[in-house]
Amino acid sequence: MNGITRKKKYVQIVNRDNEYCKCCGVLPHERELIIHHKDNNNFNNNLDNLVLLCRTCNYNIHPRLSERPVDLRVSENEKEIPSEIEVNRTMKPQFMRYVGHILNENNQESEKELVNGGAQYLGISSVTTKRYMNELCSKDGPYNKKTIGSSKVITWKADMEMI
Repeated sequence: MNGITRKKKYVQIVNRDNEYCKCCGVLPHERELIIHHKDNNNFNNNLDNLVLLCRTCNYNIHPRLSERPVDLRVSENEKEIPSEIEVNRTMKPQFMRYVGHILNENNQESEKELVNGGAQYLGISSVTTKRYMNELCSKDGPYNKKTIGSSKVITWKADMEMI
């Protein structure tokens, strides 16, 4: 696939699936994403045969003896990007504090505003904050999610203490 076709196919895949690794869920600002041919036939450029993977996942699916995966996204001091687990250990508690602070001030807030505002505030993906919000609104979480009109609103559960 030449560069022009690759760019067009990449945009088509993003429009269809969104822009993240279909295997591990990593986002493009975390690792480079490449076009993967599901059937391992590089001549079959049918859109149904193409997905986005990070180089690491692509390498794990198709290991090559002579090369290792090259991820071009590195931090400023040339260290590896922290793993998803390491990011979650720091970001999830910060997101919880952010949501608690907003709900202490307003008693309720739209889910969309909390998810997008938290992503902006913490500098992480809204996909990640949406996942955190779903966990926080689970049966064991501190928040309720209810639908008012056409929007979802987050409130404290009556039996939970406010942070």
